[in-house]
Amino acid sequence: MKTEKAKERNTEVTKEVKPLGNMKYGAPELVALYQRYAFRGLLIAIVFAFIIIGSVALYSSLHATGNDEKEYNREIVILNYDMPIIPKTEEITAPVDVPKAEQTVKLKDLAALIPQPVAKQESEIMTTKTVEALDKVNNIPVGKDGTENPNEVTANMNDKTNDKIAENIIKEEPVKIKDDKPFQSFEVEKSPVAVNLSSVKSSMRYPEIAKQVGTEGTCVAKILVGSSGEIIKIASISGPEVFRSEIEDKIMNLQFTPAIKGGEAVKCYVNVPFKFTLGTQKKSIDE
Repeated sequence: MKTEKAKERNTEVTKEVKPLGNMKYGAPELVALYQRYAFRGLLIAIVFAFIIIGSVALYSSLHATGNDEKEYNREIVILNYDMPIIPKTEEITAPVDVPKAEQTVKLKDLAALIPQPVAKQESEIMTTKTVEALDKVNNIPVGKDGTENPNEVTANMNDKTNDKIAENIIKEEPVKIKDDKPFQSFEVEKSPVAVNLSSVKSSMRYPEIAKQVGTEGTCVAKILVGSSGEIIKIASISGPEVFRSEIEDKIMNLQFTPAIKGGEAVKCYVNVPFKFTLGTQKKSIDE
């Protein structure tokens, strides 16, 4: 039986397989089987791929429609809770108590009133101001409208004192700042004056070299005098060189009165001349 079935299969295979030339050793049967099963496998693979793609597409579409239905079928549930109502708080500002100005009561000036005719009996009762009453009300403000009792006067006397203090503060002159800048002799009201110039000149000696040569001349020393009359420095000495050493030795012995500007003593430059002349028998230093 088995052999017969095998023969039938072989005959079927040989019928389906076409001769492929001069092939031997069963090659035509193998090629025919390969072609048949390869074609069937390809068809199965294509069908399986379509099935997978279709199932994925179907699943995604169903899932999308399910999500849409969920979104459309949402239920909004509003829960009504009894929440306590918070009352609005309003800030209430208390009115600021503005201090009321104390109403001053002035003393009634009887003399300022317009005289009116009165009966004789009433005129005898009325009293006039005495010197003592005037002394009492001398520092009390009086007016046409007021009280006749000095004890009831409530005038604020601090206003006058405050006004006087303010006036004194305004009238105070600003403090003058002293300027240490030295001035020239023409810029001040009173220039410095050497009080012992003659004694200093008499103490000077005529240089021997100048005697031998017969040199005469005048030297001018520019001196800076301080606010106390002291010599601060010797700015310059002009004139013949032969006389300068003698002047430098004795000039520091000079004493000056300070310069005055604006009623105050200030620093100032002053020029002091020294004239050297030769006499017939002796030298002389004149002003």
